[in-house]
Amino acid sequence: MPRSNRVRTGVILLGLCAGLVAWGGAAAEKSSEGDVGLKHGTWEDVQKIVEENPGKVIVVDAWSTSCIPCMREFPNLVKLHERFPKEVVCVSFSCDYVGIKSKPPKFYEERVLKFLTKQKATFTNLLSTTDADAVYEEMGVNSIPAVFVYGFTGRSLTSSAQTVAAGERRARARATGPQPQPRSRKVPVVGGAGASSRS
Repeated sequence: MPRSNRVRTGVILLGLCAGLVAWGGAAAEKSSEGDVGLKHGTWEDVQKIVEENPGKVIVVDAWSTSCIPCMREFPNLVKLHERFPKEVVCVSFSCDYVGIKSKPPKFYEERVLKFLTKQKATFTNLLSTTDADAVYEEMGVNSIPAVFVYGFTGRSLTSSAQTVAAGERRARARATGPQPQPRSRKVPVVGGAGASSRS
């Protein structure tokens, strides 16, 4: 993800969280301090977490240990959790499982848990049991990292993937400018059935 989009996503999240603090927010449970855990789950399980937390902002980070940009951005989720443990519910959703039968989700547990422990990710951590391509389709993204933000009502406010895609479209349009329409050339028909020549 380009730096400008990462900064914009960070500014949106911090602004949203600052607004939460100023507003006072709904009463929230204490964040779970201590051990880092990892559960198997699906995108549907993520949606259940969103439904179970009305009145809170939920930030979901879809990532993988095979994605360097994902691992670079992950500490931002940890910082968000540390700074706003009562106002924001942070969820990490690992997309490491790629659907290879000889490498089921359990195969990825050790390396995902090792990374999460190093990051001190003491919030909800899920390892997808759906292969990566299928889960990307469920999430409506082409790739990760992808960050999804849900508001007080559980409605999706934005995803970094959508922000990046829109930004890329605008950047392409600015860089290339209006595209000239191809001119049609008339081809006169000379002679019999289907014979033609170009002028």
